[in-house]
Amino acid sequence: MQIEIPKTQFIGQLNESVVSRSGPRGLAMLTRHSFPNRHIFNSISDEYHDIGFTQMGGRVRRRTPEEQYSFMRYCAQEGLRVIPPFGINRSAIDLPFLGHAETLDIFMAHADVASAEKVAHDLLLDMSQAHQKGVVYGDRWSKNILVDPKYGPMHIDFDLEISGPVSADLDLAQMGYYILCGGKGKVISIIAQFLGRIESLDSLHNIETFLRGHARHFFERPTYGHVMEETETVIDSMFHIHEQLKYS
Repeated sequence: MQIEIPKTQFIGQLNESVVSRSGPRGLAMLTRHSFPNRHIFNSISDEYHDIGFTQMGGRVRRRTPEEQYSFMRYCAQEGLRVIPPFGINRSAIDLPFLGHAETLDIFMAHADVASAEKVAHDLLLDMSQAHQKGVVYGDRWSKNILVDPKYGPMHIDFDLEISGPVSADLDLAQMGYYILCGGKGKVISIIAQFLGRIESLDSLHNIETFLRGHARHFFERPTYGHVMEETETVIDSMFHIHEQLKYS
């Protein structure tokens, strides 16, 4: 028997996740679109330029399904919060089925403060650990992160690769921004506390640029916009925490 759930929850910009449950373990097939989506990729390139990433030497490229599979498998083996793939068949990547998971934005909207802070902390800590292992996730927006009642937040969909000297800083800023979009006032403190502990002042300034760039780029968007004030609060707070720790 096969039980399908709505596809729209898992349709990305370059990948389409056909999610179904089949057999005792369950499979979710992450399938690459059969058409090139050039206009979507151009829109993504414009976004990364507008937030300041490409001007600072950043690069964006599309991974092949085989590259995605290898990347996800490596991350999972390293103990990172990436759903481990079972296998790959042409352009389809088989993943465990998380039938009770919600995307980050949906989870954050109804979570209480403690739950929202826990997920925010787990995501930022995991990303920091990934960077220590030389892994940069890239493209960490809300629909690419599932929050499962048992496993907590888990990453899917790595169709985009970012690279360059400030890619880790963009990774953190992007993660922080989408956590903020979903959780707003519930997560401002935890984001600022985590980012404020980053030792490199250069990295903090890069993160400031990218946070502000995201808020500006998405300013009028109904889902991921209208958080300019919250973004500025995070920026001010993280620098304040950084200064306090420097002189403590």
